[in-house]
Amino acid sequence: MDKVIDTNKNHLTILHDDGKISTVANTDYYYLKYDPTTIQYRDETDRIFYFFYDDEKIQETYNNKIFNLLYHGKLYQSRQDEVDIVCKFILNKDHVGFRKYVSDRYQLEECQGILQKMLFVYEKRLKFIKRGILIDDTWLIGYDGNAKIKIRYNSGVQYKGLCLVADGYIRKQFIETVIGTIEMSRLMQTILAKITFCLKPQDHLKDKVFTNQLPKKLLRVLHDEHKQEMKNK
Repeated sequence: MDKVIDTNKNHLTILHDDGKISTVANTDYYYLKYDPTTIQYRDETDRIFYFFYDDEKIQETYNNKIFNLLYHGKLYQSRQDEVDIVCKFILNKDHVGFRKYVSDRYQLEECQGILQKMLFVYEKRLKFIKRGILIDDTWLIGYDGNAKIKIRYNSGVQYKGLCLVADGYIRKQFIETVIGTIEMSRLMQTILAKITFCLKPQDHLKDKVFTNQLPKKLLRVLHDEHKQEMKNK
């Protein structure tokens, strides 16, 4: 078994099973990986291992610094640059942080399916494409939360960036999923808020940040729709 033979604030010196000596950074990962006081966090193959419950586990893969995270039947794999985040879940016994990480990953990977269920009453107005969610064949909200407007030219179509201020729609929400009840991520809330904004763009004609970005023809259409709605009330 590899073991630490010297340590200081910045580095750990490791004696490996083959007799070779190496120096590594004194980080949470290498502390868990080699320090004799953290042996309870390693399995028989010297991979880092920790479980909160039987169906909520963290297991290092055979690739250093990459972890499998099991949560209620769903398996997620962390990136190497997330190693410090995962190691802190273990060292701090941070069940809340672990749950947030996997729930955010779930929402990122299942974004389209979640939104389709939540917005099924608008299914005729929404089109889920590779770029994101297209509303009324005009407004596009990307899966990264950025908004664009579809501009038609004689030569073709172009998507132009659109600044939407939709923070007022964002509030703490919970959703039912196959991994249980989870808090909606900030990204998912942003996407949902901007879709809601674009479903009723005529309600935001006093928002100059919004209207100043629109083509004149589209702006006239929105004003006409707004006037018609006022007449029908």
